[in-house]
Amino acid sequence: MRRGIAFSNLARRSGLNGVPTANVLRLVAALLCVGTIFLAAQAPPWMSLSVVTIICSLWLMQTAVRLFNLRQMTIPGFVYLIYLIIVLIPSFSVFEKQRGPFRLTFMVAVESALITIPIGILLAKALFHFGNDETGVFFNSPVQERAFEPGPEAFAVVLAVIWGLSIIYLSEVRTVPLFYMITHPGHYRVLQSLREESLKLLDSPLRYVYELMRGTFYPFLIVYSFGKFLLKRSTSWAYLFLASFLSGILYCGLSIAKSPVAVIFVILGAFYYLYRGGRVSRKFLVSFLLLFWAFPIFVVMREYGTAIDLAATVQTLERRMFSLPSQILYYYFEIFPRVVPFQYGNTIDKLTILTGGRFFDSANFVGRYAYPHGLYSVTGPAPFLGNLYADFGIPGVLLGGVLAGFLMQCAQVYVVRSGKSVLSMSLYAFFLLSLANLNITAMPIVLLSDGALVVPALAGTMAILHFIIIRALRTENFHSTQGMSSRH
Repeated sequence: MRRGIAFSNLARRSGLNGVPTANVLRLVAALLCVGTIFLAAQAPPWMSLSVVTIICSLWLMQTAVRLFNLRQMTIPGFVYLIYLIIVLIPSFSVFEKQRGPFRLTFMVAVESALITIPIGILLAKALFHFGNDETGVFFNSPVQERAFEPGPEAFAVVLAVIWGLSIIYLSEVRTVPLFYMITHPGHYRVLQSLREESLKLLDSPLRYVYELMRGTFYPFLIVYSFGKFLLKRSTSWAYLFLASFLSGILYCGLSIAKSPVAVIFVILGAFYYLYRGGRVSRKFLVSFLLLFWAFPIFVVMREYGTAIDLAATVQTLERRMFSLPSQILYYYFEIFPRVVPFQYGNTIDKLTILTGGRFFDSANFVGRYAYPHGLYSVTGPAPFLGNLYADFGIPGVLLGGVLAGFLMQCAQVYVVRSGKSVLSMSLYAFFLLSLANLNITAMPIVLLSDGALVVPALAGTMAILHFIIIRALRTENFHSTQGMSSRH
């Protein structure tokens, strides 16, 4: 109770209660209401119901996380906006193109998340007694140094271990796709096979570790060292940032998968946004977008060689990012349970190890169903709703949406109540991206392979290592001082 009062008072002193979003919200609400009336008169009834659902969802999200306050973007708000862009909006086009009996179930599931996610957020807020003003205070507070934050010595040790694992990885990969692509442009089919063999099909007991290095370890080390450099401006942190950044970009690009390199720039941009209190320039946004698209464009143009130009490359990437997730998601509703029965958790490989069930690779099955002439190892990962439906049907979709919103808000509570420091902002930036992956892949993959649960453990390990090193240095200095005193 005292915590909430203190945050409220500080928010009033900071002018947070008068966030200038009311006019924007009224304008959006008015436009949507007009659109609803228009659709009710000229469009099918389901479209009018969809617009009403969207209006209710936007109101719930504005109440829960101040969705329209873009200068204080929350983790749930960011994930929700990405959901609107790459899942909900394209789903209307998918619905119109499909004429089978499964499209209605597909659309109900997609729109159900607009309500279940806010419900999960509100449940977490009620459980932890979390107020929106706490996020505002976090953004407007100065960055503070914490005693438990890893120093350069601990960071260097962890980075050295990651480098060692990277060398082992290179020794296990027969042909590195990135190097082959640079010397053999235009060999699209060969590069597809090499990309699959370089990680997904790699026969190694460390394959899961290699995935974590690409999706969790390197990105987190890069953003943390970047934050330390911004705060301290020291030479040691400048070298550590450059070392982790260059090696991370190289490692994440070895398999020529397009997203891992792009994600690094997204996390760096998110951290800078947090560091600046949500205020960034247009020049920064333009630079960020160019860096984000640079590697994916480079890969696509080298894959196709002279058979593709820049405009076609951008169209290819746009389709993969904004159209493909909803299209693949539809196949899950077409396949389950008509072609394959509901799996009741067997699509989660880590769970089948515990339960003794037989793992069913739903992403691979859907990929081969959608692209029968593609590679046998092709995968069709869909937004988190896909696997929930494959496992438990519509009840799984409804409960999973609530759980997704709950987890997003838990992450928000965790980082905000940790106080504004380099470590908490690094976690904030990482959670923004890892949880946004719910819009393109299954929830267990986001939590484990994409590091949403792993990265707090990594941060804790680095903090413990920091204390061990500090204690060892203090003991050494003490013994050195004692030795000098005895000589005197």
